This record gives sequence, structure tokens and C-alpha cells, in this order.
Amino acid sequence: MGFVRSSFFVIASVLLFFSFLALNTFWILDSSLEYDNVHPALVSAANDFIKEELNLIDKIGDNFMFMKLYCQNNSDFVFSDPETGFVFEISCDSINKGVEEVINEGISDFVDKVYYKDYECSFLNCFKEADVPFFLVSEKAKNYWHKNSYFALIISVFLILLMFFLIEKKTSLPFVVGGLMMLSALPFVKLNSFLSYSSNKAAIVFFKIFFSESGRISLKTLFIGLGAIAFGIFLKFFVIGFKISDIFSRLSKNSGENPVSKEEVKDLVKEEVSKSKEQSSGKKQKPSSN
Repeated sequence: MGFVRSSFFVIASVLLFFSFLALNTFWILDSSLEYDNVHPALVSAANDFIKEELNLIDKIGDNFMFMKLYCQNNSDFVFSDPETGFVFEISCDSINKGVEEVINEGISDFVDKVYYKDYECSFLNCFKEADVPFFLVSEKAKNYWHKNSYFALIISVFLILLMFFLIEKKTSLPFVVGGLMMLSALPFVKLNSFLSYSSNKAAIVFFKIFFSESGRISLKTLFIGLGAIAFGIFLKFFVIGFKISDIFSRLSKNSGENPVSKEEVKDLVKEEVSKSKEQSSGKKQKPSSN
């Protein structure tokens, strides 16, 4: 029976590690795809794409005088590109400041539309329907990873409860859980540094957006793991303190009628220590054969 429990405990520990790994990944993606993180990074990344691929500077330059005339009686100008289907809503305040300001607002507006667009496809089907997978850096993607992070958290809690019933020494569980949690965070600590070695600039930009929060989240996970280990140390001392308290409680009951000598106190402490050693080592006496 002991071997079976140990085997299931090892399997549950391996599954818990992968569950923590998935939880860290989903948590990082969820946090990294917050609007405040995505917007500045995507504006910078989209700057070259919009200027070069859409040839936005020339198109705005050709229509700039008309835009200025339009703004004499209006507050906003809607600029549409029939070739790509992109629509930019630009304030007349930006138009009056010049072409560069128009481009900057156009890019910002483009990023906002990409992020908040109502993608009607499911997350996985969007890969098939979109030529350029902008939905990956959208609010839809953030909500998808947010939902999956809760799912991974539920699985992790279930595995921890299962391990609690499988492990023989309950006070050792926080050490196992804390260690696995810290181990699962290590791959993400310096992830952004490894991405910088890639030669594909577009891939670097998008991966940095996806994992911009990897350093902060991995440090949080490390501290939570350390907290679990600290809790395990506290439990160990609590159990030891409880045993010592029990010894003195037993001594105090007999102290009124039969005073206890120092030698008897030492014997009781030695007895408890020997019991603890036997329990921790798991040794069992075998019956002697005649």
C-alpha cells in the first residue's frame, strides 16, 4: 500500500508542476495583454507596418489640404483606405498640428480598433480566418488567457488536495508545493533576455508584448513558493513545540503527588525524540524468525 501511495504521489507532483507551469504562462499572458501594456508597445510595432505597408504618409499627404478644409466646419475627419479596408478617425486638432501628428493619432486609433475589435470567431478559429492575427494582441485574447488561468488554478488546487491525502507526513506538503511552484517560475525569470537573441525582429516585438510581464509574475510566483516553504517550517516547529508542551503537561499532572526528577524528564524527552526518529525514518521492526 505504501508503494502505491508513493507512486500516485509522484505522479500527482509531476502533474502539479506542469499545472503550475501552465498557470504561470496563462497568468503572464493575461497580465501582459492589459491595454496599458499593449497600447504603447503595439503603437511602436505598428508604426513601421502602417507607414511602409499601408504607405500612410503619402496617402495622408495627398489628402492633407482637403482634410484641413474639411476641419474648418467639423471636429473629426474619417480617413479610409480602400485598398486595405482600414478606417482611421482623426481629430481636427491633430490635423491642424501637421502631418506627423495625424500619423501618430492614426496609428493610435488603429491600435485601439485592433485591441477592442469584436472578433466574432472563436479563439482557435480566428487563426484560420485572419490573414494577420491581430486578435492575438486584443482584449479577446486577454480574456481567453484569463479564463484559462482560472482553470489551471482549479486544477492546481485539486492536485494539492489529492497530494495532501496521499502524503504520509502532512507537514512536508508545503515544502513540496513551494519547491514545485518556485521551479515552475524559473523558466520565465529571464525570458525576455533570451528572446533578444532571435534574428526575427517581428517575432521579438510580438513575443515581448506577450511576455512583457514575465519578470514581475515569475518573481511573484517565487515569493509565493517561498511563503509556502516558510509555512512548512512554521508547521515543523509547531509540531515540535506541541510535543514538548505535551511532555511538560504530562509531568505537571504528576508533580503534585509524585515529584519528578531531572532524570525522568530526560528519559521522557529521549522517548519522544526516539519516537520522532522512528516515524521519520519509516523503519519497522521485522518479526524474528526461529
